[in-house]
Amino acid sequence: MIACKMYASGTSSADAVATLNVPVNGKLVLVNGCVRIAGSTTPGCLFQLSQQSTSQFASNDVRGIIAEIGNTSDTTNLNDVNAVTPTPGIPVEAGQKLYLHRLITGTVTTCLANLNLWIV
Repeated sequence: MIACKMYASGTSSADAVATLNVPVNGKLVLVNGCVRIAGSTTPGCLFQLSQQSTSQFASNDVRGIIAEIGNTSDTTNLNDVNAVTPTPGIPVEAGQKLYLHRLITGTVTTCLANLNLWIV
């Protein structure tokens, strides 16, 4: 088993804010992590872990999305959400790229994600 980390921070929507080159052949069995947010005007932040290099937040019938984790707040204080997403053993290959995309709503002053991916 190997654990890989993806980290991203920023205050605007963007594709591929973090990438990961899968180090070994195996199966992705778990994604866990935290999204931290702060801002004003009802800030919101959604991260999408995907096999696609561009985000698919507002699309139907798409392939390649592994997990999404997000957070909203109605205060200017830091607000954390933690999530654990078991996956059905998604096959991954050494050298394959995984992408983390970010969608921002409202006025955000802090938005970051720490994700850990477990490959067996």
